[in-house]
Amino acid sequence: MVDSTIYNANREDARDTLISIMDDCEIELSVAEAKKQLLLKQLNYIKHLLTKIE
Repeated sequence: MVDSTIYNANREDARDTLISIMDDCEIELSVAEAKKQLLLKQLNYIKHLLTKIE
């Protein structure tokens, strides 16, 4: 568990671990935002095609 890793580590190791976790979270958030933008583009394109069909 992260809590025990941080609790049992020295101050520098705990800091490095938390920074690493934060960096990973930022990367995951960026990927999720990119996927969201792609899905929105796909949705808008599908809506565009539907209006052309009607």
